Amino acid sequence: MTSASDLIRPTTRRQFLETAKSLKKATIEACWQDGGFLPVALENPPSTERAAMFASYSAGVDWTDEQHVERALGVFEALLREKKADDDRYPHAAGNWCDGVQQALGQDGYQLTERLQIVRFGGWRPEHATSDAESYQLAVRLLVGARNQMERLPALVASLPEERLRDILLVSLNAFFEGESTGETLNGKGKTDLLLRIGDRNVMVGECKIWGGSVAFGQAIDQLLGNLGAYDTQTVIPLFIREKDPEGMTQRAADAVKDHPAYSSTGSMDAVNRKYEFVLDHGGRGVTLTVVPFALA
Repeated sequence: MTSASDLIRPTTRRQFLETAKSLKKATIEACWQDGGFLPVALENPPSTERAAMFASYSAGVDWTDEQHVERALGVFEALLREKKADDDRYPHAAGNWCDGVQQALGQDGYQLTERLQIVRFGGWRPEHATSDAESYQLAVRLLVGARNQMERLPALVASLPEERLRDILLVSLNAFFEGESTGETLNGKGKTDLLLRIGDRNVMVGECKIWGGSVAFGQAIDQLLGNLGAYDTQTVIPLFIREKDPEGMTQRAADAVKDHPAYSSTGSMDAVNRKYEFVLDHGGRGVTLTVVPFALA
């Protein structure tokens, strides 16, 4: 939709269309969907398939609404990063698209940083405004960082119950996400321990659990899935291990995920950072589950 009060002008949007239309169709679609947008039907779509896809998603943005525009700018950033990655892979085909983007954004009061962030002149826009997928990965990274600090100070957390350990994680998340993360929040069929909601979208749903064996961990997965809304697909289980041999308990937890009826596949198993990713099948949609073990013995 176009209005005289648009925060991003149609000419700027066309500049991004021109910049992004060389990307794969699946890439363009994924970037828009990660931003929480859906395509709309166009009466006179562009002639090329990729440009038509871009335009159909762009038409679904309310360019007069600040929250919509923030999310759309996150989509544009993701598209620019994909464009740069293509240029790095195929330097002979790289073009001078950056200058055109800079000039177009400047007319709307924005600038493009060296890290391909779009920010207002003299302003700052947090990285978590980029896309749900990136925000989820950042949130997991923050949980890993909080875990590492807690493990270095075992006396600080030795006697804390699960709820207080969860509160420490909420402090870590909200130090960056500016109060967007809450605990004991109604979602799905119950209350979830950790909920990161940006705007009106759930970016991460989490359940904190103290290791109590494989059966109990399988029940924790059931609880987590029960607390998902219709479109929630990114989840985490911070697993507090207060037994000796945390590596062995972590392996048992991974085996419990694979034995769960909802298990679909194994994703990234990052042993260095000790975070383990799986894909679950929940009602026909893929749900990412990251298990982050905490060695608190």
